[in-house]
Amino acid sequence: MPKKISKLFILLCFFFSACNRIESADTLSPETMNKLKAMGLLNAKEGLVCYYSNYKEEIVGSIITNQRLAHYWIDEKDSSKSEIESAYYSEIVNIVDHFQVQDFDCPYLEVTKSDSTQFRVYVDGNAEEKQHFYQTALALWKQKLKK
Repeated sequence: MPKKISKLFILLCFFFSACNRIESADTLSPETMNKLKAMGLLNAKEGLVCYYSNYKEEIVGSIITNQRLAHYWIDEKDSSKSEIESAYYSEIVNIVDHFQVQDFDCPYLEVTKSDSTQFRVYVDGNAEEKQHFYQTALALWKQKLKK
């Protein structure tokens, strides 16, 4: 039940906030870059490729790096409810876009890991921006599979 409540909160945040743009390592604030490092979502050898947050960056964000896909949601009142999910490209078996979503939801990529667990990497924007985010994730994943 608590997971459903946190998901509902995320959806409400998406609905009540204005859509932000997709950021790159060059445009993302140093504070957010440091937060990603502190959460373990960006290591010293890892390069940020795309970042998206449709609420406050300190609370929610989705990232594409040269090594993985990740999403975080921080519960400011109860850290035990926070969610930090990521998968290195070698752990990913499938990435599916879900851009046609119901009202009150945000478009997302569904990431399936080799252990069958799944998580969402949210992104919004116009059709071209969403497609660019998805194609970037797919290209990096497929590139890592070839190695």
